[in-house]
Amino acid sequence: MLNLIFVFIGGAFGSLIRYMVSNRVILPYGTLLVNIFGCFILGILSVFVLKRAKYIPQKLRLGLTSGFCGGVTTFSTFSYEVFVYIQKTLYIEALLYVCVSLILGILFVYFGIEFCRLCLKLHLDNKRAKLRQEFLEGE
Repeated sequence: MLNLIFVFIGGAFGSLIRYMVSNRVILPYGTLLVNIFGCFILGILSVFVLKRAKYIPQKLRLGLTSGFCGGVTTFSTFSYEVFVYIQKTLYIEALLYVCVSLILGILFVYFGIEFCRLCLKLHLDNKRAKLRQEFLEGE
């Protein structure tokens, strides 16, 4: 039951962010923006949360991934927008939107993963430098 509450809370925050962005950005760019943002966040979470699953409670993992990322991204709106393009016989625009969304989504998952890895590396390098300094000062 607690897992459901965390997914609900994460989804509420994600949906709120999606709503705020979509209201300020013209369609389909708002949908594209929130979907790419969600992919980037999921990339980060895949390193911080999913790879360290034994240290992070399942309810928190579910709240952040299925809840928040699921709430902020929107496949249904994306599909509807593609359908509208097709209905208006804007086939090239529909295909371009699908390709751009898919390629950018995958790229931003990758960018999120690499961003997180870089942050962790910098953090570890900083810790090692401090330990080295403490060791040298202790002599």
